[in-house]
Amino acid sequence: MAAMTIIRFLALPKEEQWEELWDKCTFLEHYVDTGVKYHLYRLHDFYEELTSDGTNGLNNTLAVFKDGQ
Repeated sequence: MAAMTIIRFLALPKEEQWEELWDKCTFLEHYVDTGVKYHLYRLHDFYEELTSDGTNGLNNTLAVFKDGQ
């Protein structure tokens, strides 16, 4: 089966996007800037950046992008 494209990924319901991230991602890097934690993952042929502010997942956001965007 071919890797999922970014368009197909973004069309998934949010719950399935999170499942895809946790099941198939590759962790790349983590850093903290002014109390916000950033976690970068590679998934298929695109990247995802998980941002958390330490409120136990209440304010986690997920940004999805291709290389250089």
